[in-house]
Amino acid sequence: MIRSISNRTPTDVVDVDQLEQVLGQFFAEQQATAAVPERGSIVLAVDGKTLRGTIPAGQSRGVHLVAAYLPEQGVVLAQRAVDRKENEIVAVPKLLKQLDLTGMVVVGDAMQAQRELSIQVVEAQGDYLWFVKENQKTQYRISGAVGELVILSEAKNPGRDPSLRSG
Repeated sequence: MIRSISNRTPTDVVDVDQLEQVLGQFFAEQQATAAVPERGSIVLAVDGKTLRGTIPAGQSRGVHLVAAYLPEQGVVLAQRAVDRKENEIVAVPKLLKQLDLTGMVVVGDAMQAQRELSIQVVEAQGDYLWFVKENQKTQYRISGAVGELVILSEAKNPGRDPSLRSG
């Protein structure tokens, strides 16, 4: 029997949670069989986007997702919906907890330039690079000062920034 699915959405046909679990297991297995990546050898971009056409009439916010993807490979490793009562600052740490960050440089915009997230990335054996624009005056000044300290620290102690290590 052939049924038409023209009036149904993909989520009517596919269990999204099960699909994400199967794909997550597949990518985790692929990563587990690979050699341990060299520090800084993999770029992992983190960004959030609101899906077009998802803002209901009379409201100001639609479906917002954050994704962690490998730009060189064109692969999204993980994606998470941002709850209406949270924002990317809350959602990104949860997203990154799902991933092995060993050898990765996590890049993101000013929304990700949070101390707790930076510490989380370093503790997960990754590195980070947050892009902050000059129009975000306070954050830009702080980032510049911290950047100078990190450069000085790196010159004295090659390797990870000791100020970000716990304990």
